[in-house]
Amino acid sequence: MVFDTKNSKELFLALLKADSEDEITNILRKWDVFDNDKYWRTLGDSSTNYSITGGQQSTPEAALKEKIVNAEDAILEGECLKRRIDPTSPQAPQSMKNAMELFFDIPKGDLRNIDSEKRGILADRIKLIATGKKTNPCFTVVDSGLGQTPDGMVDTLLSIPGAPNKDAYKKDKPFLQGIYNMGGTGAFRFCGKVYNYQLIISRRDPALLANKESLFGFTIIRRNNPRPGAKESSVYQYLAPNQKISRFSADNIVLPYEVKGVKPIKFEYGTCIKLYEYDITQKTIVTQDLRRELNRQFYEMALPVRIIEGRDYKGHTFSSVLAGMTVRLAEEEDDIDDRDDSENRKKDPLLEEGFPLSYYLNIPETGRVKLTVYAFVDLDKGKDKSKDKKSQTVDRIVGGRGVIYVINGQMHGSISTQFFTRKEVGLSYLEDHLMVIVDCSDFDGRIRENTFMADRERLSKSIHKTNIEAELAKWLKINPTIRDLADTRQAEFLKKEVGDDKYFKEIMSQLIKYEPELRNIISFGQDIIKESNFKYVKRKGPYKGKEYPTFFRLEKGKPKLTIKLPLKSFKHVIFETDANDDYFDRENNPGRIFVENKADSYLLRGWDLKSGLCQCIFRPLKNSKVGQKYNTTVVLRDKKNTFRTKVQILIVKEEIIMEKEEDEHEPKGPLNPIPPVPPKEFGRIKVPIEEDGKGGQKEMWAIPNMRWVYREKWHEFNFNENSGLQIKTNNGKKDVYINGDNKFLRKEISLKKEPVELLRVV
Repeated sequence: MVFDTKNSKELFLALLKADSEDEITNILRKWDVFDNDKYWRTLGDSSTNYSITGGQQSTPEAALKEKIVNAEDAILEGECLKRRIDPTSPQAPQSMKNAMELFFDIPKGDLRNIDSEKRGILADRIKLIATGKKTNPCFTVVDSGLGQTPDGMVDTLLSIPGAPNKDAYKKDKPFLQGIYNMGGTGAFRFCGKVYNYQLIISRRDPALLANKESLFGFTIIRRNNPRPGAKESSVYQYLAPNQKISRFSADNIVLPYEVKGVKPIKFEYGTCIKLYEYDITQKTIVTQDLRRELNRQFYEMALPVRIIEGRDYKGHTFSSVLAGMTVRLAEEEDDIDDRDDSENRKKDPLLEEGFPLSYYLNIPETGRVKLTVYAFVDLDKGKDKSKDKKSQTVDRIVGGRGVIYVINGQMHGSISTQFFTRKEVGLSYLEDHLMVIVDCSDFDGRIRENTFMADRERLSKSIHKTNIEAELAKWLKINPTIRDLADTRQAEFLKKEVGDDKYFKEIMSQLIKYEPELRNIISFGQDIIKESNFKYVKRKGPYKGKEYPTFFRLEKGKPKLTIKLPLKSFKHVIFETDANDDYFDRENNPGRIFVENKADSYLLRGWDLKSGLCQCIFRPLKNSKVGQKYNTTVVLRDKKNTFRTKVQILIVKEEIIMEKEEDEHEPKGPLNPIPPVPPKEFGRIKVPIEEDGKGGQKEMWAIPNMRWVYREKWHEFNFNENSGLQIKTNNGKKDVYINGDNKFLRKEISLKKEPVELLRVV
């Protein structure tokens, strides 16, 4: 059969219906185009295009995410053009969230602010459909965005950066996400085993054309492998008879997929891309495991996506909505079975009370990042974890990722949950139940490029990565809310998992009495333990702030403050204000806080705002010296007001100052990270804690918690008969878990006559 302009629709429908690489190859051979060079054009008109396409995402899920991002961008740009707004003009939305609010009436550009019914309606504009094999399915991504004309496809859908006389077509459109113009090519390598086929059809939205017929244009991309023995790279080509995109006229195309409970899908305009035999990691129904992974890839989404399972599965939901991690956590989905629209869906609280936490870090040499910290309840408490010590339910959410870096809501890199077990963090008891989002959207272009790889999947080994991790570790270590939770989890674990260590402590106390030097050996804990005699509780009634504050001041209205800042430590300073909690976070006209003297700007290293209290962290600069003074001004500014507060900082030597300050401007009381008393009108008061009738401070040496673990509990610690011990760290204090069934210990015990407990101590 000869392929020409008259039967192009027939060829397209045959390619669309196919669900395997072999089928595609046979169709192209049947139509006599497979081996005919006149029908093919080099992608990007570059014979070295594999150097770009082959250097993209390393996982199929991350590559698939880019297809969804492009679909979101197409819809946002289409809505902009329908309103006759130049996407590159100042009148266009200046961020993704601005566009979501303007075009779809989504308050603050946040999908959490609309109900599930509206999200479902929006999701029908982007569909992800699985067909074909259960092991390597085909994925079709369909959007009703602006679409492209057949000739326009060459410079958009089929372009790559660096091609001759081509520029990134999303350049200077600030509300779009695909700034590098190459993420969509990352999926090629995961399609099929030989030719990496990918079918593309697009049609311009007729509303965007002036008295012109809107034709469907289509092509299929394939990979030409290197010749045997030749020192050359693969080259990607696309079907283009006589270097032109094939086209045909039609009102719509009905996609050849029959899905139970899903109406036939009519494709009228926009773009439809089919990936053949995609090497996806998740081999189960796509409304479950793949949806979970895509939720991790998208912390926030511009638009929701309808995920449709078109393969032969029984007893499951064949359609669900992907809306991103923030929506999933806000709705507190346990997500055991992912039945989104079912009244029987199990919904248990996912987060600990008081979470998520929000905080800003001002990182020297790098810039400002926003932290969002989620602490998950132990949903598997009391369940049989078999031989996996991790929380199964929480792991379905975080997927082993403890720290996730995002830009414009997309994951750009991550660190495993083992980050929390690092010595400088010391949160071993929260390892499997903590997730930190590091939002780097405020980075300028150069720092963003130096921090993240262009595949939007990894961080480079740069000073910025080092700086972020170091500052994050410091903040996690001192945050009182996180520390309190870690202490609670530690106590729960010790009570539940292991026995009493009273006998051990009695023995150690006697040994130390006769051998004082042992104190230096066993003192894993802190030398000074701070006990506070108060806590904060909420008053009745919610806090009501203002969009633009009318004051920003130090406690008790002091005109200025002098603080002694330890050279190797930090100091909290609390300001009072009447601003809304989202004052720094909101998309439109957010407030800013900074140190006025630019050279001293990184003295202010972090801040948050909650119920009228703005808590700031000050740290010395890299070149600060003992005795050095900084006369600074802390500025709070928005479009209506500017507030200035003078703060004098004196660098001192001591890292921990336990005595009370004498300076007249310093808040009275111990120098520690616990905030001062908030004003009564802000909804919180300080109440005493009655515990043995006293609080305050005491000095003591600390014996580590020593716990025995026997064979029946080995799986909790990954022990075997050769394992000796495991140490868990919490806020500088250590718990030591000793393998009581270690084969060497058991042999030693069998040969001795002394009491077993004493032998184990020795």
